[in-house]
Amino acid sequence: GIPARQVYTPRWAHIDDNHAWVEVWINGTWHYLGACEPEPVLDRGWFTEPARRAMLIHSKSFGAWYGDENYITRHKLYTEINNLSNYAPTKRIYVKVTDQHGNPASDAIVEYNLYNYAEFYPLATVPADASGISSFETGLGDLLVWAHKGNYFDFDKISVSETDTIELRLHQGVENNTVFEYDMMAPFEPSPYENISGILVEENNRRLDEENKIRTAYVDTWIKAADSEDFAGEISCNPDSVREILTKSMGNYLAIMSFLRNINADQRITALKLLYIISEKDLRDVQEEVLRDHLENCTTPFQPGISTNMWAEYILNPRIANEMLVSWRSFLQKALPEEIKSADHNNPEIIADYIESSIEICNEENYYKTPVTPKGVHEMRIADEKSRAIYFVALCRCLGIPARIEPASSVPQYYSKLQWHNVFFSDQIKPSDGKAFLRLYSTDKNPVPEYYSHFTLAQYKSGKYYTLGYDYNKKITDFDGELQLPPGHYMSVTGNRIDGNRVLTRIAFFELQDGEHVVHQVAVRKETSPARIYGKINYDDIIRILNNTEVTYDSFINKGAVIALMDFDKEPTKHFLNDLFRLKQEFDNWGGHIIFLSRPDMSISSPGADAVEKLPSKLILGIDNGKEFPIEAFDV
Repeated sequence: GIPARQVYTPRWAHIDDNHAWVEVWINGTWHYLGACEPEPVLDRGWFTEPARRAMLIHSKSFGAWYGDENYITRHKLYTEINNLSNYAPTKRIYVKVTDQHGNPASDAIVEYNLYNYAEFYPLATVPADASGISSFETGLGDLLVWAHKGNYFDFDKISVSETDTIELRLHQGVENNTVFEYDMMAPFEPSPYENISGILVEENNRRLDEENKIRTAYVDTWIKAADSEDFAGEISCNPDSVREILTKSMGNYLAIMSFLRNINADQRITALKLLYIISEKDLRDVQEEVLRDHLENCTTPFQPGISTNMWAEYILNPRIANEMLVSWRSFLQKALPEEIKSADHNNPEIIADYIESSIEICNEENYYKTPVTPKGVHEMRIADEKSRAIYFVALCRCLGIPARIEPASSVPQYYSKLQWHNVFFSDQIKPSDGKAFLRLYSTDKNPVPEYYSHFTLAQYKSGKYYTLGYDYNKKITDFDGELQLPPGHYMSVTGNRIDGNRVLTRIAFFELQDGEHVVHQVAVRKETSPARIYGKINYDDIIRILNNTEVTYDSFINKGAVIALMDFDKEPTKHFLNDLFRLKQEFDNWGGHIIFLSRPDMSISSPGADAVEKLPSKLILGIDNGKEFPIEAFDV
């Protein structure tokens, strides 16, 4: 009975990430709390200080809206509420957009972009009014404001604390090989709030400990390695494969075991392929009947020469994009008209024509952009564009045609005659059939640039650039050979986070001509200002706390160390560990110490039993019993 709503920062200003939490209506006012990381009092969370430096925190009000809160935009079916002023200092900025003749560009699209995940992400999109004016209330950091209408655009970097109004004049394109470099600043770091009463903290920790015991007791019921191997023997399957799958399935292991036990013996090899091809997240919540539907109704490929891997990934695989994983294969095989089932499978364009004539596109109604399942699309005969693409892929896979959503461009594709073919519908702009080739390289070695961490690529379409969706954290050295891309205009963005306040960004515009082979350098800007001394640490204090004779003063001087104060049950620590897992090789090559200091009652096993194995090899776990670590040394 407590009114509540989800609030969300689409991107943090000071780090790469985002977060959502809950607001509750108490005594006539909205207050916030963590959704799953409770603090002793309202209006506190591990994210309190980041939220005070945010550039946008917002929520959606569904249906007709008659409130008096600050809003970003109002739509037919929902309103975007701007909650930021409840958390951080804000300022309203105004953007005046004119056309190439200097006249107000009414209805121009204005995007307020924040650097995050190596791209300029639109926090908010506010169309210009009849006078060409768009406005947005935001935090006191830096943004890249981009306005476009048709094929004309303009952009500029602004510091909100120093800006009231900017003018953007739309023009057509940026000259090839033009580079812009911007230092993007996050909002200033305010003085932290006073600590919560120790009595309240102690009581809250007691309750959290009880919750941890309940959770640990549940986790202890998950299947053990020896039991996995016994089960593998029971079903005559490879014990290593079965153990790996059941371990990844966590609390869903009973559903996976039931699936493997209740199918025919001659199906189990294929069943293991199915379980390997879906994601770990799917293993943790997929239902047995869903797995059975996709296993028992999977069609063999009609084309000769389809490899086992191709068949498993693009025909057997029930996962297409980020839709709910449900049973759709047997349903669609029965529901499809006979002329589609018996059509020439060498020409899946017939399937696209069938979708064109039978499915109505309604993008506005699906304003939350949650994909409709293939079964749902077929039953309702209505879809947004993304759900239509998923539906196309599902129909192809039902008929034994390899199909996918192309990862970079999100275009549906089918595989025929040893190559992938794009599918475009009549309401979409089809690019030219030409092909251009791009080779990426970088001279940076420490670290090697990674996609969505240090760089991204974007393709120009109708006044703006759309980021290509390559894998997160894919190293530039893993972009083997040349990328085959449509001819056109492209933009690369690189960024180097110097600290929690500043990012060194670089935007490079370039063009790919039909048939052209282009080599493009991904250049990450480097810090040139002298190093700053934040404070001094007494190494003897650290050695004494660690009580470890292997750690000496000389070992710190020779290589240095990363010292982290860890609370393994808290959200920031979990994010930190996930990043550290990914950088194990780099830290091992560096050779310095990684030192974790935590409370006596905390365990690194909280994030997972295999956490230590994934961490850098020179890891030292220390217990700071009396909070003796000289943290005040950092208070400069």
